[in-house]
Amino acid sequence: MKFGACAGSIERYIASFNAGCDFVEFNAADLSKKSDEEIQQIKSLVKEYGVPVEVTNCLFPDEIMLSASKRDMNAINEYTSSLFYKLADVGVKVSVFGSGRARKVPEGENKEECMERFYSSVYTVAENARKNGIEIALEPLRSAECNLFNTVEEAARICYMNINK
Repeated sequence: MKFGACAGSIERYIASFNAGCDFVEFNAADLSKKSDEEIQQIKSLVKEYGVPVEVTNCLFPDEIMLSASKRDMNAINEYTSSLFYKLADVGVKVSVFGSGRARKVPEGENKEECMERFYSSVYTVAENARKNGIEIALEPLRSAECNLFNTVEEAARICYMNINK
């Protein structure tokens, strides 16, 4: 068994090391905004302290819409291509895909149409992750957080659809 902690800052990273964590988890949307120099700082920390950044959470910032009629597939592709390159550079192995606000069905939109758009968005995300050796962990969120895929069964269906695409 391994123990890890969410550590979105240098101070928290060091605290995780001092606490004896085996790995740390960073916020992917925050890492997407880091400069090359800041990514190098994180890599230096990992080298110095030996606690890998194996996992990320919060895959998407709120402003990227994955299921809405006004989603932008070019933006999704560009964001994930750049992000997964950075994550792989840092050593991330798994990125948790919760991001409830980014994937939700907007008020007034057809849920089935949104789900179809979401499936194609997930396919693009998965392809870009795969190119960089990163696995995606789909996180079913409770209905108070998101109105699109809330159960393990729904997450499994999304995975199955992407495997067979």
